[in-house]
Amino acid sequence: MNNNDIYRQYMYSYPHKTAYREVENVSFSEVKPRIYEHDTHLYVHMPFCQSRCGFCNLFTCTGADNTFIDSYIDAIITQGRQMALAPAHWASFTVGGGTPLLLNIAQLEKLFFSVFDVLNVDWNIYKTI
Repeated sequence: MNNNDIYRQYMYSYPHKTAYREVENVSFSEVKPRIYEHDTHLYVHMPFCQSRCGFCNLFTCTGADNTFIDSYIDAIITQGRQMALAPAHWASFTVGGGTPLLLNIAQLEKLFFSVFDVLNVDWNIYKTI
């Protein structure tokens, strides 16, 4: 195996954001019962980056200050309260982005503790950042 073969093994690409299509307007209350019938995997998107990578086509923003990030986390918690109206069996929790580790310790703690509390997530589930 030469270096080119090794490099090819790790090449991948995200779908370009223009590949995402609009979906019909569906009421969450119509969909929610089906979501909670199965193990549910919780993903929280943190779109914040220190700089924009040339290859990245994901939904990200640069230059966000702590006040803006705090507001974003508050919005996630508010959305979590709306989802928490029915019990769910959470199988995993993933924080992605962007660069989630751009958040400071206090922000990460607020995100994790609030989401886990609001959505009644078991601390023993699989967690990734």
